[in-house]
Amino acid sequence: MSRQPADRVGTVSLEIGIGERMSPTSVKNLVIIAENPRAGATSGHRLVVELTEMLEALDYRVRILTSVEEIQASIQEAQRREELACIVSAGGDGTLRMIGPWADPETPIAIIPLGTENLMARYLGFTVDVATTAKWITKGNRRKLDAGLANGQFFLVMASVGFDADVVTRVHEARTGHIRHWSYALPLLTSIRDYRYPELRIRSSNHRRSLRAKWAFVFNVPMYAMGLPIVPDADDSDGRLDLCSMRNGSLLRAFVYLAGILMGRHRYWNDVHSERAESMVIEADEPVNFQLDGDPGGQLPLTIEALESRLTFGTPPSET
Repeated sequence: MSRQPADRVGTVSLEIGIGERMSPTSVKNLVIIAENPRAGATSGHRLVVELTEMLEALDYRVRILTSVEEIQASIQEAQRREELACIVSAGGDGTLRMIGPWADPETPIAIIPLGTENLMARYLGFTVDVATTAKWITKGNRRKLDAGLANGQFFLVMASVGFDADVVTRVHEARTGHIRHWSYALPLLTSIRDYRYPELRIRSSNHRRSLRAKWAFVFNVPMYAMGLPIVPDADDSDGRLDLCSMRNGSLLRAFVYLAGILMGRHRYWNDVHSERAESMVIEADEPVNFQLDGDPGGQLPLTIEALESRLTFGTPPSET
């Protein structure tokens, strides 16, 4: 992210039919928009400006920030002063993952989805329709969601270990600008050629004996790239994470697992294991990458735990 913040303060009192207007003397009337200029197309900033103008017309104060340091400091200071009405993540899942640790559990979060997959935005129903987003901020309800912690790193959607994490790592190592779906083509082919499916050892808080696998997916919400239903019934607010692991590793077996996932049959197979647990440890005898919400996370060993009711998100306002 760049280090050039923009701070906009609105004082215009106009009713534009979005929701109840907040008085400028209200304590919690500040909205911080954390914008990732590397995410999405150049039209993304235009959406940020449009949302800002709508909120300013309702007497909210709006700060558009692009510097990581400015975003963190502003969120923490505004929460300390009890003036923060909402944080808006304008970017992809990585931007939202960055913001999460700085948000208090009671601070509402909204999303302008500008990334490649935008899994959390899709899951919660946020779109690039900023007029609707403004309604969520000003009149929407609130929803508590769990989060996850992986080797001290925050995640919201999922963590995975193995082949797909190898692809994600290669994509980000080659990254020079915005990531598009075609950005995965060459890294995918390279991983197909080079990845050797090391054995993983998985222990959960449910049992001490290690489970052996070649693939491991740990979900907080039931979302994955391309909408693959790996754990379609993952619960986002039960204080646990959903594990799906697969025992065999090869390109042929990958296609078999993919077919099983698409048919919704994979979890009935003997070489696929599913469970819900509060924490897990994943290890291997050689370097193996893991990824968090589509970003590289590092290499094993990996300790994962659920953070119950860690964040609050906006939800659509009740129709009246």
